[in-house]
Amino acid sequence: MSTCASREGSHPGFMVLAIGGSCVTLADVRRQYGTLRLTGYPRGRSIHESTSHTSQRSWGTLSFGFAERNPDCLSSIAFDPAKAPPP
Repeated sequence: MSTCASREGSHPGFMVLAIGGSCVTLADVRRQYGTLRLTGYPRGRSIHESTSHTSQRSWGTLSFGFAERNPDCLSSIAFDPAKAPPP
């Protein structure tokens, strides 16, 4: 069973893709997207935590997750579009 929480105001959405298959390294991601900012890291609470590196784009942020259980390979990509300014 899943639940959905409503938000105040409008939000353009948020999407996370889980990545599998061949290994994509942090160096591979940096070659494609340039400088990345470290935005999250495992805190030792679970092997399901990840290290996140984020690229600021003109449309919002793109974050790349590297899971604690396999830290050398990309495990997820999160798209977080910027909220559009009010008309």
